[in-house]
Amino acid sequence: MATSSRNHIGWIDLAKGISILLVVFHHGIQSVYGIPGLELSGITATAANIYELLSQKLVPIRMPLFFMISGFLVHRAATQYQWKEVWFKRVQTIWYVYVLWSLIQWAAVSYIMWSVGAEKPATETMISNYANDLGTFAGLTLIGTSSLWYLYALPVYFILCKVMSSRPGFAIGFFLACHFLSSYYNLQFPTSSIVKNGIFYAIGVFFAPVLFPMINNISHKAFLYIGGILAAKVGLGFIGVDVGLLNTLMFVTIMVFFINWFQEHADIAVLRWIGKNTLSIYIIHHILLKLLVFVLVPMMISAGWFNNNAFATAWALFAPVVALVFMTAGSLFIWKYTHSGAGKYLYESPRRAVVGTNPA
Repeated sequence: MATSSRNHIGWIDLAKGISILLVVFHHGIQSVYGIPGLELSGITATAANIYELLSQKLVPIRMPLFFMISGFLVHRAATQYQWKEVWFKRVQTIWYVYVLWSLIQWAAVSYIMWSVGAEKPATETMISNYANDLGTFAGLTLIGTSSLWYLYALPVYFILCKVMSSRPGFAIGFFLACHFLSSYYNLQFPTSSIVKNGIFYAIGVFFAPVLFPMINNISHKAFLYIGGILAAKVGLGFIGVDVGLLNTLMFVTIMVFFINWFQEHADIAVLRWIGKNTLSIYIIHHILLKLLVFVLVPMMISAGWFNNNAFATAWALFAPVVALVFMTAGSLFIWKYTHSGAGKYLYESPRRAVVGTNPA
């Protein structure tokens, strides 16, 4: 059994590890079944539909959990420290990595697709990764329209939470309004996700002093909290109001409590380690996914591997899992051999804008 002090950190790393794997898994499902030359029928089509359904059901957990954990981790930075103590780590470095890796992804994805003669998907041309020129890329990156939108959103949320830190109730109300307005105006992805998910980050920031003790020491208060969310959902249901936010909060809360309980009774060190290295996986895996979809699988098709019914069936059944392992392991491998020496500047800003006394 893990020690108490390690559990309080361990469950956060475990939650981050699960979150990033869910994100990568989702991206794999989106891509591996739409590869040109692969036909789905019978059991293979059924497998694809099941994975798609699973991915949809995980939507309330995947990014909201990621953002709530991110909010937990910056509570003191957002509410107690001075700007000069937090700007470098919480804003400058994250935006630096966002811009740098948006550029790297754009160059890598463009080269991969050009080398195989693939056309850029029409439905994704408004993402900076698929921009046709530098000007379009710069414009889309500037407004967060990128596959790395999570890194764009984090500093925005942090700045807003810090500016409103003296009025947490107002901050929560602001992010709630953004959440509902995103749905009302039917914003396009990823703008919709940026506007919608701020509430989970804000809850993590401002409710950390309440939720952390409740999570670390599960008691009747935890069940009262979940029961309160459930009661609100049921009550609104009686008057015909379906608030998806309550569903998400309930799922995320239950997930967090479960992860902490699980960490107390079992220790999956590899998941905790992945949770400590989410950044490298997040920024690199998209390139590896395009390599898999546009190069490696077409090579297998050309080699006749998919003419074997057993292989084709196995691929349909396990392709998202194979893609998950390939992207996760590949990203960590690349990070391991590139993050030392000058390579560290691929993952952090090369200099501080303002030298602070506390690396919050």
